Amino acid sequence: MEKTKTIETIKSCLIVVLSLSAVLLLYFFWENLSLKNIRWAWNAESEEVQQPVEVPEIQEVILPIEVQIHLEGELYAVILPEDYDSWRTGVMALARFSKGDGYVEEISKEKYDEVMSYRSLQIEFAYNVPFEGFCRQFGVAYAKYGAVRNVTLLAYSEATPESLFIYDRAANRYYRLVGPEQETAPFSQLIQAVESDGTYDPYYPASSYMGVEESDAVLPVYLERSLTRVTVTQAYSGENRDASAAEFAQTFFGESFDFTRRLEDSTGTITYMYDYGSKVLTVDDKGIAIYKEELSDPVSTQGFYGSLDTAIQFVGEHGGWYPKCEELRLEEYGLTPFLWTGQEIQQSGRSGYRFAFGFRRGNEVFYSNEGPAIIVEVFDGQVTYYFRNVFEAVLVRGIVSSLWEANDSANTIAQNYDWIYETLKTTGNYTFEDGKKEEKGEARFDRVAGDVERVQEGYLINSKSGSALADRCWVIQIDGVLFYFDLFSGEALGYTAVGR
Repeated sequence: MEKTKTIETIKSCLIVVLSLSAVLLLYFFWENLSLKNIRWAWNAESEEVQQPVEVPEIQEVILPIEVQIHLEGELYAVILPEDYDSWRTGVMALARFSKGDGYVEEISKEKYDEVMSYRSLQIEFAYNVPFEGFCRQFGVAYAKYGAVRNVTLLAYSEATPESLFIYDRAANRYYRLVGPEQETAPFSQLIQAVESDGTYDPYYPASSYMGVEESDAVLPVYLERSLTRVTVTQAYSGENRDASAAEFAQTFFGESFDFTRRLEDSTGTITYMYDYGSKVLTVDDKGIAIYKEELSDPVSTQGFYGSLDTAIQFVGEHGGWYPKCEELRLEEYGLTPFLWTGQEIQQSGRSGYRFAFGFRRGNEVFYSNEGPAIIVEVFDGQVTYYFRNVFEAVLVRGIVSSLWEANDSANTIAQNYDWIYETLKTTGNYTFEDGKKEEKGEARFDRVAGDVERVQEGYLINSKSGSALADRCWVIQIDGVLFYFDLFSGEALGYTAVGR
């Protein structure tokens, strides 16, 4: 009798397990999800496992901002990491290169500039990536590269095919990695592929194009683009604002939501407050949400990558990562997140990390005067600050077949250098201590032009309540500040001080 009872219990357990497995498999099938991108949300208060959340992997968000290819003389091409599969090609080649015999040595900037004057390429990050963790993430053998702390640039030159180069901006140091020559062939093949294709936009050095010697930037000389316009719908705004904001708030407060105070001021900003302000969530009339939590005693110590993983999971549980994209298949052409900046910060004598994330649609990046779409601050596994300005849906419309000539990027800078200069004074980037005087006229232009770090194009979202438009724009980074200009007229549209 006892044996029969045991068998029946085992059967019942198996039926439950099989049923759950079937439901999960159907979920993966219908949602077209990858198992590696699924993590389980845990509600600590109810001690129940909630529905799975889809989050990107660390390798998917750590992306270079651009790949700069020196073809010949003063001619350059600038492509994005997705173009020609350039980033995947580069990191896989580095992994193979690292497993051969070799060594690392520090070199001077002059030596680096000399080898880069030949046919070469530079894969650039917008922030300093801790190199040891980077190697673990991407399968690179780190042991012999222990001298390298961060990677900001990964470079290759046909002048020295047995070498790869790394620049660490945090330490302002250049390194030469020596290894098997045959493993650098993919870099040379990438240069040849871009050159042979011939569809790239030509870039030229700012030093010669604008007559300033200090700049290492390259500028596009001639671009033609369609007048594509994108309509975006802000999350937590519009007719269903109260309901969507309340649903979002519940992800933070859980079963304590009934004990959370809700306030709404004359501007339409909704505030949710718990436990005398230990946790506060605000949602303004534009749909911008900010969550703050008092810093508690540390439970565990996390470095860059552990903190990044915490941030990724937190966003997945509180709002999610993947906005809807109308008229497009999300998995093919939709919005994908990427890490915009990652930097160490201090609070109450403790070290943490601030991560800012943006979104791409294919090879087009979305920007906003409000700043990055998502900002998360993490201290030892605890999220203390969360900024979210994510559009809920994207509708691409107004696609015009004819192409229009973009306003020359150098002319755009020349048209707006006074405004740029005054803005950099406001942000504190330009200071005048020890008797220094403000530049005027040509000297002012020379300083602004010499501080240009990068010129790209993208879409700028004009944030409003409900729906908003996103139009093509120039994005010019100067001294760590992003300046936005209309792509076709050169009109100044705003700026974001994001740092480096």
